[in-house]
Amino acid sequence: MNKLRLRTNSIIYILAIILVAVLFPTDPVYALNKTVTISEVSPSTSEVKVNGTTEADAVMIQLRNASGDDIIAMKSFPVVDNAFEGSITDITLSEGIEYTVYVADYEGGDFATESFILESEEEVTTEATTEATTQATTEATAEVKDTKTVKAAKTGDNALVAFMFMTMIVSGLGIFLIIRKVRVLKKLKSR
Repeated sequence: MNKLRLRTNSIIYILAIILVAVLFPTDPVYALNKTVTISEVSPSTSEVKVNGTTEADAVMIQLRNASGDDIIAMKSFPVVDNAFEGSITDITLSEGIEYTVYVADYEGGDFATESFILESEEEVTTEATTEATTQATTEATAEVKDTKTVKAAKTGDNALVAFMFMTMIVSGLGIFLIIRKVRVLKKLKSR
């Protein structure tokens, strides 16, 4: 009887040590939060081109209204040689309205932003003619208002939490079955 109790206690202690060893060395996972810099925003009524630099592997570009509450369009783009370039298409922007471009590391982090007001193509052409320059074309139809950084929520990976939860359930079930088997064996021996 004492040998059975000693063996059961040993198994329970070993399972508890294994459970602690599995759960103890866990490392949390956080967003990479690579810095993003917007170099240029070139909008038109149906497309917004954005380019810039970052050390991230990919970027997420969002086009929002001036207040930043409504996302008009969102797309991800790869980063090649620490530079990204992307176009958000299939949109309809109104002239004289302020819009904001948000760009962040695809894996999470802070947004870099740049606001612009879409000017009419007629105004830009008139200005180019009166100033006799070739710089003001229909592609350069934006007046950049400001650039700022917006803090984004930190993201993380919950896969490790799910693994720990499943490990605890399996370990608890194993301990429960061992204790139940020991009690059944005790009853059989006491008869």
